[in-house]
Order: sequence, then structure tokens, then C-alpha cells
Amino acid sequence: MNKVAVVSVTLNAVLPMMAGFAVADGGAPWGVTNYLDEGLQANVQADGGVRERSLSRMTELLEKAVEGRADAVLLTCTVFSPHLDLFRRRFPLPILGADVAMLEMAAKLRRRTAILCTFPASLDTSLAMFRSAAERIGAPGDAEAFLVEGAFEALATGDRLRHDELVAASARVHAAGFEALVFAQMSMAAAAERLTDCAVPVLTSPACAVAAVREAIETRRAAS
Repeated sequence: MNKVAVVSVTLNAVLPMMAGFAVADGGAPWGVTNYLDEGLQANVQADGGVRERSLSRMTELLEKAVEGRADAVLLTCTVFSPHLDLFRRRFPLPILGADVAMLEMAAKLRRRTAILCTFPASLDTSLAMFRSAAERIGAPGDAEAFLVEGAFEALATGDRLRHDELVAASARVHAAGFEALVFAQMSMAAAAERLTDCAVPVLTSPACAVAAVREAIETRRAAS
């Protein structure tokens, strides 16, 4: 069994990620343990980004995941993905960002891409990671990031329906001017179900993340 620790800062990311593991095909089955600290999201929002206190708190959460003897750790929060190398230097197991594989897949499409975000702090980081992925593979890296106004607040009050409506509406608007759409937050994944008739690809992170974690675990085992 593949043992993976899923580290999140909002419960709204846990459910879609668990659904992603549940429907994954092929390979060994999954044993998933969730580590959740919703206070971290509040810290990042208050600070306008990831600062030292948030990095320290995330490190403590990762320590718990490592103590649980996971084969790999998956971070579901986009704003911590730029700090993956820092975490990898500290901990001796694969640590992945759920959005990284998705952004790499988007870059490989080589299309003009709209990155939709519900969390303001992820706008710059998501765009920077997309462009970095594009540079690594020699792709154009033509993308813009947009905030879905009101979606974060709707979800914070428990109004999932309103959140999904806002995300889907924004996606339809941007589909008219772009060739691919990326939903930066994992909590946005369910809104993609409203876009089955969308004329451009819509990428969400759960499926991409599962594939990336499986590959990382298998690569590590083959090397040991």
C-alpha cells in the first residue's frame, strides 16, 4: 500500500483530494492520512503571503506527517508550493505540491492559459510556477492569472453552491479569450463538473496530483 500524508490548510481541499485518491486506477492502493491546520490559511491571508511564522508552522505539520511514516507528502495549498525545495532539503521523502503537476501539464499544452484563483495570495505564485514549468520544457508560458471575486468569501461562509457558480461563470467568461483554463485551488475542482460543454480544456489538481505522487513513490522505491 502507498502511504501518503495529505497536508492541507482548509477542509475544502481535503474532500476533493480524497475523492481523487478514491477514483485513481492502477498500481498499489492508497492509505491516506490527512493533516489539517486551518489557522495557517488565516495567517497567510492576514500577512498577505507566506511569511516566517507560516513557514515554521507548516514545517511543524510536515514533521508530524514524516513521523507517521508516510511514503510521500502532498501539500494541497498553492501558496506553499514555491517553498517545496526548502521542505525537501529538510525531510528525506518525496514532498509534492498538488498544483505543481497540474501547472506542468497546463504548460505542456502550449496554449494561452487563464489561471483562475479564489485565494488572492495564490495569484502571483500560481502564475510564477506556470511560467517556471513552461521555461523548463521550452513552452511559450503565455498565461494570465485572475481572481474569482467573491468565491473565497462564499466558501468561507459554507455557501458551496455560490462558490461553484462564481467559478463556473468566471471560467465561461475567460474561455472566450483563452485556449485553456486552470483552477488553481483544489477547492475549485467540483465547479469543473458544471463545464462539461466548455470549448477549452479545464485542468484541476486532484487527478494530476495522484499521478505525480504515485510516480514519486515508485521512483524512490526503484532507487532504494
